[in-house]
Amino acid sequence: MALILYIVFGVFTVAVNTIAYYFLRKVFSIVVSSLLAWFVAVVFAYATNHYFVFKSKAFDSKEVAIEFLFFLFARIVSEVIELILLPAMLSIPFFAQYEVFVKIMVNFIVVVINYIASKYFIFK
Repeated sequence: MALILYIVFGVFTVAVNTIAYYFLRKVFSIVVSSLLAWFVAVVFAYATNHYFVFKSKAFDSKEVAIEFLFFLFARIVSEVIELILLPAMLSIPFFAQYEVFVKIMVNFIVVVINYIASKYFIFK
């Protein structure tokens, strides 16, 4: 059941990230837009993972803080992966014309990495 919920909320997280990126991209560079969209998506993802997907037992402030820091660290690692993949793929002329589609593809790769980290290391 956790996998199904993770997929559902993962799709919502990709949507949050992509919509934020789309609007931010009108003003900022690829990297800045991606970072800001990432932050919005991380907050959304932590809340949904904590309460709905993995039903975390961490409720006191110290446990939640530690859990969130691990979550944030895993997301930073996956964001670094995104920051490498996205500009690399967009530097290819064919992919450059499909920027939002490439952003979605990269986000799905990140979701898989994040599920593994969340299930086996963060919300265990």
